[in-house]
Amino acid sequence: MFSFYRPQFLATQYTLTNFIIQKYIFIKLPFPEKTDSETQSRFKIDSLNTEDFWQYSHFYFEKANDILTNRVPLIYANLQKNDADLKSNGERPALSYFETAQQHWKTVRDNECYSDTYLLGPASIRYMVFLDCMTRITKNRLDELTRHDADE
Repeated sequence: MFSFYRPQFLATQYTLTNFIIQKYIFIKLPFPEKTDSETQSRFKIDSLNTEDFWQYSHFYFEKANDILTNRVPLIYANLQKNDADLKSNGERPALSYFETAQQHWKTVRDNECYSDTYLLGPASIRYMVFLDCMTRITKNRLDELTRHDADE
């Protein structure tokens, strides 16, 4: 088992029977000695134990979430430019609707992943299932927001 990436939490005790991820605040630990590719290669071994899988899930969720978090301000900026044109034509601005949609999307994502996780019952893989779900839905959202032909 390797422990170069250990999730740390600011919270009370983490229990599998009362799994509520939002009660925990992840502390991102910088690994200046590890590049993303080095970190990824550590997870490409055949035998990972449960803690290693937790680290794997956490790493890939953080990576996907960071990409989305960095992309959203670019979309906001484009919508603000668009809104100026819309206002000059007497149309409703789009940015406020996008902000609302993004907030609702986060709620739907979280609830979908809690649903998937609670279906397991008390299990040691809850953390992995939850974060894998969060990663998948976050990547899908990123695809939706970055594809130019999303409505076609």
